[in-house]
Amino acid sequence: MPVMDGYELIDKIKESGEEPEIMILTGAPDEIKQKLTYYNIKSVVTKPFKNEDFLKTVKGILSP
Repeated sequence: MPVMDGYELIDKIKESGEEPEIMILTGAPDEIKQKLTYYNIKSVVTKPFKNEDFLKTVKGILSP
């Protein structure tokens, strides 16, 4: 992103009172995935992805 990185985006979202649970990344080496667990991100989706897979991930997060 041209203005901020993903970690700054997570911080901004949390400052607004929301809790992001899914991140969409162009690539996700293991060290990035590990760092995202610190931010309580429940799922990482890497591009390219199939719409069906993304919807399955979202439904999994939203279901109790």
